[in-house]
Amino acid sequence: MSNSKDLKKVNNDEFDPTRLESAGADGPDALEESLPPTFVHIPNQTELSQAARQFFGGQLDEALIASIVAESEEVAHSTRKIFGEHMRIGGNFAHIMIAVQNDFVRRLGDTPKSRSLAKELVYRYLQHAFRRSRSWVDLYIRAYEKFSSNAGAVQYLELTDMQALISNDIGDDIVEMVIEARKDNPELSKREIRKLISDFRGQIAEKNTRLELVTNQLSDIAGELDDTKSDRDRLTEQAKRLQQQIEQEKKNANGTLVELAEAQRMMSVLQNQLANTERELTARTNELREASEKVQTREVPVPTLPDHIKNLQEATENAMDDFNEASAKVDAMRAELAALEQRRDAEAARIEAQEVLEKKVKGLLQKFGDFMQDYHSAQLLVTADGAHKAFSGLFTALADLVGKFHGELLAAARAA
Repeated sequence: MSNSKDLKKVNNDEFDPTRLESAGADGPDALEESLPPTFVHIPNQTELSQAARQFFGGQLDEALIASIVAESEEVAHSTRKIFGEHMRIGGNFAHIMIAVQNDFVRRLGDTPKSRSLAKELVYRYLQHAFRRSRSWVDLYIRAYEKFSSNAGAVQYLELTDMQALISNDIGDDIVEMVIEARKDNPELSKREIRKLISDFRGQIAEKNTRLELVTNQLSDIAGELDDTKSDRDRLTEQAKRLQQQIEQEKKNANGTLVELAEAQRMMSVLQNQLANTERELTARTNELREASEKVQTREVPVPTLPDHIKNLQEATENAMDDFNEASAKVDAMRAELAALEQRRDAEAARIEAQEVLEKKVKGLLQKFGDFMQDYHSAQLLVTADGAHKAFSGLFTALADLVGKFHGELLAAARAA
């Protein structure tokens, strides 16, 4: 069994941490410190009973087998107690380290240099006091910090397991994985445990790589979404300005309609004025004709017309001038009215065209936004499923189409 092999690999002197190490243990060719043998698997009652019946069943009496199981349980109990003492050693070492570092931090400040000085001083003290190597002291501290609070590790892990797991770069997830493996198969070898750890770390690295890849893709997509949002905001702002321009054009058109109504009113007034002037001119003309019929034409020495005839003629001429002036005003007003009506029709047509264009642009923006969202969703699904090769042709064709469309957009932008 692996437990017996591990026990053979560890010197019996490791049970007594106060005993001096052999000479040359700290030399350049010295082997790495091993954990004390109490850090081996501690079987429970069920395991002991099964093992005793596996080796002694059919050869020994049941009472003797029960006695062997009881004695073995005493060994397991003692081992747990010894393990607790070793944990206390590691805990005391760790507490000394923390106390000295806290004092150095209080006096010298919390800096890497002060903590390093305190740590070095503690190691030197423990090495001198207990005549053990620094790696031995460090092993106790690290074992205490990593496994003292993990009941599963204490119960199921073996010596070689803890030596493989004690590194700081191995997380709790790997420790729990090895504990579960030991629960399922206590006979796993050192090589199998190290392979499990290596495979699990490889899986974690692969997952981290894929996570980083997906994170980068999400970051790129987020950047594209930000760019799309900026473009949409810019186009929305342009559409807003276009809407404001349309509203202003509508106000101008309403002003034109007001001017047109005022011109029509003035036209009506001028038409009334022209009609009155025309009636007055007709009346004056009739009066002039009647007066002319009453006057007999003959040669008289008087060179001038009578005053009332002269006044009537002047009044008729004045009325004719007023008529001509009113007619000219009416013609000018008619021309202005026609120009206003033409302007109104042109502005109405332009407003209608701009409204159609605005609806078209808004619809285009909405469809483009929907397309971008659908594309990003599809790309994430393809990335999550790892199906890049299956859709590479589709993405290439889509890239070509988008590239051609991008050229059209640039040409349209330059033309504008």
